[in-house]
Amino acid sequence: MQDEAKTKEQLIIELRERVAELEKNQAERKRTEEALKEAERKFRAIFDQTFQFMGLLTIDGRLIEANRTALQFAGVQESDVIGKPFWETPWWTHSTELQEMLRVAVKKAAAGELVRFETAHFSADGSLHSMDFSLKAIIDETGGVAFLIAEARDIDERKRAEEALRESEARLRQIIDLVPHKIFVKGLDGKYLLVNKAVADAYNTSVSALTGKCQADFHPDESELQNMLQDDREVITKGETKFIPEEPYTDAQGNLRFLQTTKVPFHILGDKTPAALGVAIDITDKKRAEEVLRESEEKFRTLVESAPEPIFILKEGRFAYVNDPAIRLYGASSEEELLGHDIVERVYPDYRARILKRIRTINNEGKPALLMEQKHVKLDGTIIDVEAISAPIRYRNSDGSLVFVRDVTERKRMEEALRESKAYLAAAIDSMPCEFWVMGPNGFYTMQNSISRKRFGDIIGKRPEDVCPNRNMLSVWLDYNRRAFSGELVREEATYLFGDEERHFYNVVAPIRDAGRTLGIVGVDVDITARKLLEAALKKVNTKLESQVEERTKELNAKTRSLEEFNAALNVLLEKREEDKRELEESILLNVKSLIVPYVEKLKKSRLNNDQMTYLTILESHMREITSPFTKRLSEKYLGLSPLEVRTASLLKEGKTTLEIAELLCISENTVSSHRFHIRKKLGLSNKKVNLRSYLKSIDK
Repeated sequence: MQDEAKTKEQLIIELRERVAELEKNQAERKRTEEALKEAERKFRAIFDQTFQFMGLLTIDGRLIEANRTALQFAGVQESDVIGKPFWETPWWTHSTELQEMLRVAVKKAAAGELVRFETAHFSADGSLHSMDFSLKAIIDETGGVAFLIAEARDIDERKRAEEALRESEARLRQIIDLVPHKIFVKGLDGKYLLVNKAVADAYNTSVSALTGKCQADFHPDESELQNMLQDDREVITKGETKFIPEEPYTDAQGNLRFLQTTKVPFHILGDKTPAALGVAIDITDKKRAEEVLRESEEKFRTLVESAPEPIFILKEGRFAYVNDPAIRLYGASSEEELLGHDIVERVYPDYRARILKRIRTINNEGKPALLMEQKHVKLDGTIIDVEAISAPIRYRNSDGSLVFVRDVTERKRMEEALRESKAYLAAAIDSMPCEFWVMGPNGFYTMQNSISRKRFGDIIGKRPEDVCPNRNMLSVWLDYNRRAFSGELVREEATYLFGDEERHFYNVVAPIRDAGRTLGIVGVDVDITARKLLEAALKKVNTKLESQVEERTKELNAKTRSLEEFNAALNVLLEKREEDKRELEESILLNVKSLIVPYVEKLKKSRLNNDQMTYLTILESHMREITSPFTKRLSEKYLGLSPLEVRTASLLKEGKTTLEIAELLCISENTVSSHRFHIRKKLGLSNKKVNLRSYLKSIDK
């Protein structure tokens, strides 16, 4: 018994130890799981919040992860792309060439190779972006390729920066080549690292032929050469500036001249090799130099004075020279009203600090100031919008700023007018009683009105596949769009299912073309369900009548009166159908004429450029094509009325009183009476005892 109790006690101890070990393992596992969750959160935060596009692929190229930045760029959800071959996702489907390039890249990356190239992709808004794309392998612990990681960086800004840098370098080269003094950079070995045109001209060669060559290959006098090279070595080794007030210089033609040279320590950008930057001024004949300077200034004045744009020179921030266009720009009667005055007086207060900074940069650093939009003030206080660009200049033996100005006030007004016109057009389109949309050449919607938005939601930046509620409707849409993109004007009736409800539409889809190119398509979808239901009812009545006629042929003579009553009823229904059809056509035409045409006419009278006028003409032509079936069946006299007179006539025909029309159109009763008078006059009813409402109803029949 004692041994049995001991055994039980040992079992209990072992059990407790096992439980404690299990609890310890459980706690350790929880800590491990928590650490894994924290690592996952950190990974997901980095993965989704990074500005660059990232995706994780299987080694055969299927996408298994995509970060939020990449999804938002393409306007897609994870469910749209996960599991698909990467080259079949929306980022790549716009180009078969890029798709093939990506397939090849996947094979190379799966073999362990890093692949990188530049490409271009469309964002959700339809804009094209340049990308730096790379694809590399993720190696597992066995040394095999486990996954592929795809990265892309938007390099549009870098491209623009590179272009700006190239332009800046070109401007710098232009500037130093325009400088009459000799500018050069030489290394310890006496080779030219940089020269301007003045140095090349002195040696009767070109800048490219001189760059990278030793001065000894071109300079004819050995003694002069050794002195110059000694000065270069002294500046480079000591790191100090050296001013040489006068040194002899024999040019390529053997003419002895004298230079005043300044040499400073210098490093080429991106290269740590020390060098000497030199600027040499030819002082051989001061009188000749003064004469050349006078001739140069005269040429400059002739050039500037003949320029159509305002140009002026500032010295210490004050006007030192103004041409005639600059005098007119500021509303002055003569240059005396500007010369000697501070430029700040002619600058709007909000821009003065920036202008002063630009002037200091030019004066202190000798750097040109890039194009900048500013607001200036004329002598009479009128504020004008201008664009200005400045460059340092030597004028009458002192430094200054050469400023080129362009008056853009009118352009600004035109841009504002264009924005307003676009707003008016958008409002007019939004007021249309039917669905209206526009699609760009890439198949994405670019415009819709409120009725379209109410039925399908916001479709801007989406494709038909993204918004169409069912497959049958999508096939019809795609067929209409394909035909319109091929240049056909599509006019079709179609029936769609919205849930359990069947709706009928009259669809018009037209191409937007310019100079033989299709810029997009425009569509108008008119809901004609009510008309279709009426037609079905009429068809049912006709079928019933035909059956009765067939069954009662023998009783025709006896029941002639009854049949006439049925025919009368049928005629009433048919007249009602035609009346409803005319009202539908009249409603469309009325809304186009009263809500869209006035704004189109207003746009035509605004100052549009050629491209904008072309688009407006195309839009007007397409509106005429859309409304042409209806226009042919309406009275020409009725179309001769103004938009407001048309609306007044429509309300009169419906039996509205003068007071009711005034309230509906938000105008006075006197204005309504005036419209009635003009309507009678235009319809030829003046001084005739004809009821206006009866006449209006009669001309629609």
